[in-house]
Amino acid sequence: MAGMTGSHLKVVFGLKLKHLRLKRELSLKELASNVGLSPSYLNEIERGKKHPKPEKVERLAEALGVTYNELVSSKFDRSQVHYESLLNSPALKKIPFHLFGLTLEDIVALIPDAKNEGQALVKALIEVARGYDLRVENFFHIALRCYQEMHKNFFPEIESVVADYRRSHGWSTSSVVSLAELVSALRKDFGVLVDELELDRTKYLKHVRSALVERDGREVLLVHRRYNESQKAFLVLREIGFRLLEIEDRGRCSPDIEDQTFERIRNAFLVSYFASAFLIDGKTLADEMERFFQLPRWEPEKFLEIVDSYPATVEMFFYRLSEVLPEYLGLDDLHFLRFDRNTQGEVFLVKQLNMSSVLLPTGLGLHEHFCRRWMSVKVLDRLSSSEQRFEIGAQHSVSIENNQEYFCISVARSLKPEAENLSSVTIGFRYDRKLKSMIRFLGSPDIENDAIGGTCERCRLSRDECFERVAPQSVFSSDLLRAQQREELNSLLEGGNS
Repeated sequence: MAGMTGSHLKVVFGLKLKHLRLKRELSLKELASNVGLSPSYLNEIERGKKHPKPEKVERLAEALGVTYNELVSSKFDRSQVHYESLLNSPALKKIPFHLFGLTLEDIVALIPDAKNEGQALVKALIEVARGYDLRVENFFHIALRCYQEMHKNFFPEIESVVADYRRSHGWSTSSVVSLAELVSALRKDFGVLVDELELDRTKYLKHVRSALVERDGREVLLVHRRYNESQKAFLVLREIGFRLLEIEDRGRCSPDIEDQTFERIRNAFLVSYFASAFLIDGKTLADEMERFFQLPRWEPEKFLEIVDSYPATVEMFFYRLSEVLPEYLGLDDLHFLRFDRNTQGEVFLVKQLNMSSVLLPTGLGLHEHFCRRWMSVKVLDRLSSSEQRFEIGAQHSVSIENNQEYFCISVARSLKPEAENLSSVTIGFRYDRKLKSMIRFLGSPDIENDAIGGTCERCRLSRDECFERVAPQSVFSSDLLRAQQREELNSLLEGGNS
């Protein structure tokens, strides 16, 4: 296998060794005893974790009745060719197993020894990988969310880099740094210039926020001309983040429209984290939110005052809450959502982070209709029919599926520069003792109460029970029919046995 890595060679050797051992009807303990190895070490070899020295390979080959060259050859015999297909699958190699503490060797170890069953599972894995590869970026974004949730969406090492960089420029922890100062810092510290580009006049790059190009031997960061000061500052800070975090594996534009890898997507997240941490100091925000939560009633105006006090967009602010509140206030069971609504009234879930047990719809690419009772969707509908610049709402939600309760705050606003489209962001918390002790105004009469589902297609409520329904309960009806069929079949079979 030309180009095979040392890691894959260990896997091939282990698979061949295990195949020969089972073919000779030897247990791990028996073969280990025959060649003077421990069973645990032999097991590590078979799992592709270790590779024995040449003299031990000689003893293994002799005990198994094959030559040294046969055992170390990278070629499988005919009964094991399905392993070769697995190890050489381009789609499977792209999956970031390491993110979950796994290696390809661990996946191979799951394959049954029986030829037919092993071939069937390998074929299934490769087909899944091919299907996943059709939308590889979706898989990477799901993997990124898992990565964030594993770290409770808080990265103290990046917070430290932010603090050090502010200190090096004489900026206090919470002082507002102007866009002009950031542009100057990017130029002086890293030699990168900043210019504006009318990307909205291009044919295919209207949604690109920034691009790093070279002009006359100098790096230049082009930012969208029509973005506001906070958005431009965020983009400049991302570029500073790439430099300070010493990240080289990156795209040349934001969002990255070039070939994607998990590392690139994670790196883009890390520099965005850096930018938001710079714009919004975590401890300062946590202290303000703790005081806000102690108000006797829900006061949306005061919440918006806190949002407006930071040089950041509403989405940056809400997402920063998902980073800060678990770390400083212990509110771990939270979720973040971003929904967009186009001019046709279609609603799309475009971003989510779920660190609670809320049953979120799978979101990206889902061709179903989200529950119109979600506050995330309600504020979008209200904004579309009003003259307001934004809509804000708070909701006590009870899941129809599992009776779990959540408290959610949502804000909807028009998207810039595509003002005809609307977007909402939501921060939600699962009800528990910690939340009830932290937020005094949970029982405020201004907070709406609703039973919510996932999507109309999966909701058990009929149209008479839910006036907000916008699509038939097709998936629920199909599942219900299948359950009734099984129940009737079981009754028939039990009757036949009596």
